[in-house]
Amino acid sequence: VYPKQRLYKRVLDLLAEDDVSVESYAATMLKTHCLLGLGKLYLYDAERLSEAEAFARNALDILSSVDPTQRNCIDSQSICFYPWNNSALNKMSHSFHMCMSRQLVAEACIRSSRYDDAKLFLSDAVKDLPGNFDAAFALASFH
Repeated sequence: VYPKQRLYKRVLDLLAEDDVSVESYAATMLKTHCLLGLGKLYLYDAERLSEAEAFARNALDILSSVDPTQRNCIDSQSICFYPWNNSALNKMSHSFHMCMSRQLVAEACIRSSRYDDAKLFLSDAVKDLPGNFDAAFALASFH
């Protein structure tokens, strides 16, 4: 296990504990960030390709259930990340993570020779964040 994998897994373990004092939206975004990080690390290991896709799909499922416009830091006891208390930044961060999740699933699909699935995920990634040149370029490579 590489140090980065241990770090991501440790953060996920800490977030799973009941006594975590991180505001829920920040914790959700941190969790998806760790899942995407693990997915990227596993993507280049042929034996762990299915795990990489599973991490990205898990992040995508979590993000799909989150409302990025919600106000945060309601509880004064919790740790609040100031930028995530701004709804415009929340929307941008959410869109970026959705796009990243879809790109990661698409890359796993490509590595598994599921090109039609990859194209669908890349199309949705471009819709999530139209200004993301990586997603747009990857989708353009199918045409």
